[in-house]
Amino acid sequence: MSSTTEAPLIPDLEAPPVYTPSTEVVAVSDDKKALKAQDTPPLTLIVEAGTSRSSVTRAIDVRVLNKAKLQKQRKIQLRAIGFHMAFGFFKVVAAATLLSLAWTRQSPTKPEVNEWNVSETATNLGIWSILYVVQYNISWIWYLRDFIRKQGKFELDPVNEEGAPLGPAKKKKMTRARRAFWCTEILVAFFGAWNWRSSISTGERLSAPHIWWLTSGLIVALYPVFIAFAIVIAVNFISNLVVRIFRLERYVK
Repeated sequence: MSSTTEAPLIPDLEAPPVYTPSTEVVAVSDDKKALKAQDTPPLTLIVEAGTSRSSVTRAIDVRVLNKAKLQKQRKIQLRAIGFHMAFGFFKVVAAATLLSLAWTRQSPTKPEVNEWNVSETATNLGIWSILYVVQYNISWIWYLRDFIRKQGKFELDPVNEEGAPLGPAKKKKMTRARRAFWCTEILVAFFGAWNWRSSISTGERLSAPHIWWLTSGLIVALYPVFIAFAIVIAVNFISNLVVRIFRLERYVK
């Protein structure tokens, strides 16, 4: 039986190349850098008859894609930690400078004492500033440690040999130590808010300006985070309540 080559159905249209079943063919990828960066050898494909070159080109190793996605996610997380580190160093410098000036300068309203000793509220505000700066820097150190160890909030989901997830994403649980530290942050925040509110009526803005303006700056940077956190909790609570009232879970199945 002689082999003949059929003419294309449409004139002047080049027929796509066809591969016959043969030996193993390595997946071809346009992303050469991604294939070069992978640690394991590329995925091996068995090309069947009728497979065009374009489909083989699109068969990029899934391990490369999953690895690149994971690296991109961890880079974003690392940038967020870096921002907290820079902000923490800035707070340390600002607090050390202003609190030192408050200790060495006399109070504008009571020249016989410095700004730290002008009143109990001023002393509490100075102590709160130190506590807040310390706990803020402990916070980013904690996040950086979890990021390096890939635990806690940065725990990775289990994957197979190709890097694909084995199941739904694992819910990240907060450890007891992290939960206790978070409660301490809340208490420190309310302690500062209470004393700062008292300082408005007792006049620490004039008698201890360095301490008062430092505390005001820290509170301005702190409380938008708690406001956003409260909004997220409220939205989550209302949405879950609506889902339960109207029994919308049955549409998920």
